[in-house]
Amino acid sequence: MEIKKVSIIGLGALGILYANHFSKHMPKADLRILAVEGRMKKYQQESVYCNGERCDFNYISPEQTSDPADLIIFTVKYNGLHKAIQNLY
Repeated sequence: MEIKKVSIIGLGALGILYANHFSKHMPKADLRILAVEGRMKKYQQESVYCNGERCDFNYISPEQTSDPADLIIFTVKYNGLHKAIQNLY
């Protein structure tokens, strides 16, 4: 199976690192950062940076319908994992 669509949940240090790497190797629309509305607005207003480089990610909310991801990466702290998984459904 070829991985064409990737979703990342959690945009801390590791999430940014993975997202930045994938963003350089795949179309923007195929890399999705899943975030609740408040966080999404914060990321868009304040911008996200990886090693001083501004990142232009594709953000989607849990409510948005989209094609299923071939790979989902959770980069959240343990105590936020249950809620992050619930946001997928």
